[in-house]
Amino acid sequence: MYRLEVQPATSIRKISIKAVKSKLLTHKAYLITSEGKRIKILEFSKSSLLQNQQTAMSEDLNSRERISAIDIRAESMQSEADIEVTAYSDESRPALKVVRPAETSKPTPPPPPSQGHNNGRPDRYADVLSCRWNGSNNQPYNESRRFFIGKAARGFTYAENCDDNIRQARRAGGQLVCNWSGTNYVAYRTSDGVQVGRTDHGYSELEGCQKAIEDTANGLMCSWNGTGYSAYVISEGSRNVGKTGYGNSSYDVCAKNIKTATRGILCQWNGNNSQPYVIATNQGIGKTDYGYSQLSSCQQSLGTASRGFICNWTGEGYGRYSVRNPTEITSGVYKNIENCMNY
Repeated sequence: MYRLEVQPATSIRKISIKAVKSKLLTHKAYLITSEGKRIKILEFSKSSLLQNQQTAMSEDLNSRERISAIDIRAESMQSEADIEVTAYSDESRPALKVVRPAETSKPTPPPPPSQGHNNGRPDRYADVLSCRWNGSNNQPYNESRRFFIGKAARGFTYAENCDDNIRQARRAGGQLVCNWSGTNYVAYRTSDGVQVGRTDHGYSELEGCQKAIEDTANGLMCSWNGTGYSAYVISEGSRNVGKTGYGNSSYDVCAKNIKTATRGILCQWNGNNSQPYVIATNQGIGKTDYGYSQLSSCQQSLGTASRGFICNWTGEGYGRYSVRNPTEITSGVYKNIENCMNY
């Protein structure tokens, strides 16, 4: 296996390999990011035979990360062979330089699944994903930690569909991947295989699950809870923000809502109105079940979170509630929200 240095480091859309002088058999190939993460190039990791002067093109990689090197393992099938590698980028025209044989020693064993998070923050770059045959179908597989992702024997009938799904997960950061649960498509954490969302609830179409992964924001992902779309805390799997079973009537509203989360505070429907909640503790800010008739008004109230308080309806007017102790009013009651926020 030889390493090609990418100069300068850049995003890579595709690579091509040409066999020169003799037949060539490819075995493995990886993109190496500036952070050291290895991204498998599927087309060149399945023992493909190239005839002399034949060129093969990789799948659409669309790597948004900075690629600093390419590792390729290939062998001549007859006499001595040469290999010609070309990298394609939408940003620049990278040059490739053979720097040394790639390391062949065994990598450091990955941490167990229980260590898949650092200080509550998902480790997005620790895992290499692929698709493997589970005996019944093609299922997402964590190559780094060596386990199938999702329910046993659940996956995709066609390998190319599973591979496309993995590529989609990579483009979204690699933190989550979709798989069929037996009733719907569910998002699973790639680090430990834990489902994000209510158990056995998800999306009827794969595209819906993939979009939810793309739309994650502020450590949250939207998923169907049986009655509506709730914001789920990715690091905690099945825990949603707000009351259990409550959410938004449409996916688009939920997706836009999680993007407005500010300073760890999110607006969520409490059964009567929209109320600010502290994401970390799931504690409502203000009196129990008090809030705003319009979600947009609740989202507007988050504008003062950086100043250490949030305004909410008290039953008589608008009061300021400390973000440190969301149930205490730190000043008097105001007649309208503008005065509460501005004075």
